[in-house]
Amino acid sequence: MEHKTYKLRGVPDCPISVYNPPIKPFSGLHPEVELILNETGVLHCKLEQQDILLKEGEILIVNPNHFHAILDRDVTRKYGNVIFSLDAITMPNSHLFQRNFVIPLSEGRLLLPSVLHTEHPAYKTVLTAMQELRQGNPHTDEVKLQRYIHIIAICGALLPYCVTAQEMEQRHSPEDQTARQVMTHIHFYYHKPLTLQQLADYVHLHPNYLCHLFKAYTGHTVMEHLYQTRVEAAKFLLRRDSLPMPRIAELCGFPSERAFYRQFRKVTGTTPKSYQKQHIMSEAEYL
Repeated sequence: MEHKTYKLRGVPDCPISVYNPPIKPFSGLHPEVELILNETGVLHCKLEQQDILLKEGEILIVNPNHFHAILDRDVTRKYGNVIFSLDAITMPNSHLFQRNFVIPLSEGRLLLPSVLHTEHPAYKTVLTAMQELRQGNPHTDEVKLQRYIHIIAICGALLPYCVTAQEMEQRHSPEDQTARQVMTHIHFYYHKPLTLQQLADYVHLHPNYLCHLFKAYTGHTVMEHLYQTRVEAAKFLLRRDSLPMPRIAELCGFPSERAFYRQFRKVTGTTPKSYQKQHIMSEAEYL
């Protein structure tokens, strides 16, 4: 795995870099802010000590000097990322934006949200800005000014959802951390025959107590989350491959094709075959 080291981003008068590379495993940290847009499939990432499965369309946000890594080795997938130095948005120390955003962010006292889901209120603004940042020759003054405007738009959209480092520590009780641990375990092993008892044993809790704290944290049961994860994996295979249905059921951890159909319909409201047909038709119309 490549380990990224610090280097100058962009050019001195516009320290903003935009990339659209194929998937390549890497790890590192740097003093800039980085945004990673996952464009295909599910991208396996790590942020500090947290494993993250970034779904298609979601945006990972890396705070300054936070360890992060892309662990996925599927080179057919792509992502786009934007890296910008806080120098790009630095203002006089007397400025409100500098005192309340730039300085606390650079010192680690203020944290940007780590993942923007597609339903997040700031998502559309950030996504549009990231797409606009890809346009034009970055060495022209006009494009440099446009890039600055887009970075300010991103920061402005994210600012209401920042938290202090102290608030972040207080947010996650031991019970919340246990629920997150179970969610991560499910994301990695949903294709195996998991049971509630096995998941409870994994975190050394009674199944009833695990159910209680998991629902308090997520709003749904452990098994509902497991089925949802399996269905999301099946949707990905239905969109991308022409595998037979029994094989998709097997790869996604369903005990039988019948169980696959039942759970898929329960979660999506349609059958796997109907979902696949609708997706293929929509792609054909787009092309």
